[in-house]
Amino acid sequence: MYISKKAFTLIELLAVVLIIGVLAAVALPQYQKAVNKTRAAGVVSKINTLFHAIERYALTYGSRPVLPVLPTAREINAVLDIQFPEEAESGFIYYKDSYMAIRYDTPGLRFVIAKGLRNNGSSITVEKYGLNTCWAYDEGKRDKRGQDVCQALCGADKLSKEWGNLSYYICKL
Repeated sequence: MYISKKAFTLIELLAVVLIIGVLAAVALPQYQKAVNKTRAAGVVSKINTLFHAIERYALTYGSRPVLPVLPTAREINAVLDIQFPEEAESGFIYYKDSYMAIRYDTPGLRFVIAKGLRNNGSSITVEKYGLNTCWAYDEGKRDKRGQDVCQALCGADKLSKEWGNLSYYICKL
């Protein structure tokens, strides 16, 4: 007499779990890179919006706005008439005659996207007008996620300099 099989064996279930585990181990790092690159693209969009708002202000009032070096989103919104939300993981850096930047800082990922404001013949690349740089922090050469983000944005061959635990990449974003 033939008895129909109504359940999976333990070996079959273990094989399925093993296959799912291997697929997850391969897919998760790629997913993390994609998420981090998306976060960086959001920061690039914000820095470009900020850059254009500062230039609009300069055209209207004849000079760039006076803001603190580390302005809050509220201070930027009030002066430049734009709407940046307050975010715990990011902050602004502003040097009126040099550059501006947005810092993204979480325990697992740290990078800065900067845009030059200097219109004269500055030899400091980070200050060159309209040029974006991506700075990646790598504490003790252990965490390369910030560098991965900058490499994804700028290309792997764009590393310009390393200063201690800071690597920076120069590219047009």
